[in-house]
Parts: sequence; structure tokens; C-alpha cells
Amino acid sequence: MSPIHQVEEAYEIYGYPDGGRYVFSCEHASNRLPNFIHPTTQDKKLLHTHWAWDIGARALTMELARQTKSIAVLSRFSRLVCDPNRHLNRADLIRAEADGHKISFNTQVDEAEAAFRIDQYYNPYHDALHRVITQRKQQNKPPFLFVSVHSFTPVWNTNIRTMDVGILFDTYPELAEELQKNLREENLFVAMNEPYSGKFGLMYAADRHGTGNAIQHLEFEFNQAILCTEQRVAFVAPKIIRALDRLELT
Repeated sequence: MSPIHQVEEAYEIYGYPDGGRYVFSCEHASNRLPNFIHPTTQDKKLLHTHWAWDIGARALTMELARQTKSIAVLSRFSRLVCDPNRHLNRADLIRAEADGHKISFNTQVDEAEAAFRIDQYYNPYHDALHRVITQRKQQNKPPFLFVSVHSFTPVWNTNIRTMDVGILFDTYPELAEELQKNLREENLFVAMNEPYSGKFGLMYAADRHGTGNAIQHLEFEFNQAILCTEQRVAFVAPKIIRALDRLELT
């Protein structure tokens, strides 16, 4: 059986809806801008950086879904349009500047414009993810794990980030510790709640849909250095899958 691939304006769904041990999400999968946004030359430079998307995260998410016969929901809009991994009340939901540069299409966003972006992009993405999780819950199959997939820059503020992968968590510390052990057995350098903590709203999508649906959930943060080519994604994906498959899910 081939995986499905449903492509909509705000999101895409890829994988196998009738089974699998996981539901994957990727909130920063794309640096795509809608047609109504016209970036300047300086804006376009940002589109190739982590300010606009999580480099390598989409490719890895789709590979994880394919190899585990699971399902994935991925965004199809840049986080600069609005950030689906932020609560609606966060000041950085629509970021006005990045890396010292004022983002031209965000500097004068009024309430109407913000509401439009939320209605056309933010809400459809989260609605799709909720539907996929709800459908999986309704299946008479073993428990599943919801995993949000992200990536981070190898260097931040001149500081080298040495870990290969961070595990973000809040309500499932035992599961996170078990996963840490499994990943270390795959010769990956693992950090817990780094480079961000899962306890302060920065794993918003994982918490919203995991806690809201009473399912086990975690977030991955991968060093972009290990995801920057197709070959590296192909090398890393089996390690992640083996580590996940050894988890005891309840």
C-alpha cells in the first residue's frame, strides 16, 4: 500500500491513516509564503534561515511516517506568516523582526490581518492535526505516541550547540527518560528539554493536542547539522525509529 498525500493550502497530510504506532506533526515544515505576501529582498534572505522554517524537519517527519506506516501532519506556510507552535496570545505569534531585520510584511499587521492569517493558516493546521489524532484514537488499536518534530541551528549567539537531538517534555518525564536511553544506544548525543524547555509554552502544539486528547506526547528538536542533506536524513531516521519502537506505550 502506498502512503496518502493530501495537500491543502495550510497543511499536508502524509502517511498511513489506518494504522501505525505514531502520529507525527511538523509545525515549521515550510518556508512558503501565501500569494498575498510580497517579501522584500531582505525578507527573502530570512526565508532560507531558521527564522522562517525548521530546516530538515519536513524530510525527516515524512521519512518517519513512511517507515513506521504512521501518519503525519505538516504545515505549508512559513512561521513568519504566523507560528502554529505558539499560543494565540504570544507576542511572537506574528514576528515583527528577526535577526535584527524588520520583516516588511509583519511590521503593520493589524487585528484584521492577524485574524485573517489565523483563520486561513493557523486554525486549519490545528484543525487537521486534531482530526488526524481523533481518528487514530477512535481506531481499535494499541496505544500510540504523538511526536512533534522540529530542528534547531547548530550555533546560536556564537554558542555551539553540541547535542544531536533534544527531547522536550513536560507531563511524561519517564517516557522522555526512556527515549533518552534508547537514543543514546543509537550513538546520538541527547539533551533533555534543550535547546528549549517543554515546560514554558515552546512545545505548544505537542502540549495542546497531546494534553487535550489525553495521549502520550513529546517533542523532538534535531540539530540541523544532522538533517541538512537527504543522505543524513536517511541515516538518522532508522536510529530514531529504533529508539521509538523500543518505548513502552500505555
